[in-house]
Amino acid sequence: MKRLMSIFAVVFFIALMFFLLRGPYLSNSIKKIIQPVLENAIGEKVIIDKAVINLFPFYIQMKGFKVFDKDGNKLLWVTRVRAYIDFSGLFSKQLRVNRLTVREPDLTIGMEK
Repeated sequence: MKRLMSIFAVVFFIALMFFLLRGPYLSNSIKKIIQPVLENAIGEKVIIDKAVINLFPFYIQMKGFKVFDKDGNKLLWVTRVRAYIDFSGLFSKQLRVNRLTVREPDLTIGMEK
């Protein structure tokens, strides 16, 4: 009986974490962290509609990823971006992306960029 209760507790904890990580509060928190980092790295204005973290497999997904230049012209519009993160890099304070998937990209850029 104790074993059944412990298995139920583990399954309940994993289900609770799944729903909490995909909730709107955490999504807004993730966006507030990721957006300035991407803007500094790219040097352009970045807008993210929704961002979520998935545990199994571990990835960060952004829906509605948009990049604009300083004049407000659209440079990149992506429906969905997933970055599969390596767990071991998190312990050494390094971000290692194993795989990056991009769905339906729309790139508009001139020769000068």
